[in-house]
Amino acid sequence: MSGVISLTSLRWQQFGTVLESLLGITYVVIAIGFPLALYMLWTKKFATLDTEEVRERFGSFYENIKTDKKSNVLVPLYFYIRRLLLSFAVIYWRDDLYLQLFQMYAQVVAHVIIVGQLRPHTTNYEFLVTMLNELFILACTYLFMSCSHWVPDRDTKSGIGYVLCLVVALHWLVNFALIMKIQIAWLREKHCINSAAKGLDATKK
Repeated sequence: MSGVISLTSLRWQQFGTVLESLLGITYVVIAIGFPLALYMLWTKKFATLDTEEVRERFGSFYENIKTDKKSNVLVPLYFYIRRLLLSFAVIYWRDDLYLQLFQMYAQVVAHVIIVGQLRPHTTNYEFLVTMLNELFILACTYLFMSCSHWVPDRDTKSGIGYVLCLVVALHWLVNFALIMKIQIAWLREKHCINSAAKGLDATKK
């Protein structure tokens, strides 16, 4: 985001402004080049993506993604491209609300289509969580539209604002509950393993 903002005011008069402009351009080049680097990594090392050596170095780029199909690279690629496009839209379409909203709708629809067709996640749980998050994003986008200048009545905007806050809070609570569920299951599994290990040691003694 900072790199995209700096592109709107490139200056080359003084050393400080030149350095700021160069850093901004560098950030944008890195942001654009990162998805390309990820694609090259996926294609060149596709046969070794599941090896321990590759996962230790690059596994965070495709965590929870199946590595049985080359087309699954679209999911992590879209993850980064989506945020890059959002940064450009916020800065360069700041006066065109309809373009920003259209981009948000298009991003959600595209992600749902990609994930729905490829089913790239390692578990159904991750797939359902992804779809649930996209549903919440879509709901918030619709509510944002109702809070714009297209709805002139202030009381209506105020009511929609409360609904938007409720949806955001609900989204947070759902994700928090899912995270806690995973952590509790992990703690139970760890406790069972430790109990079994202690019982085995006691039997040996």
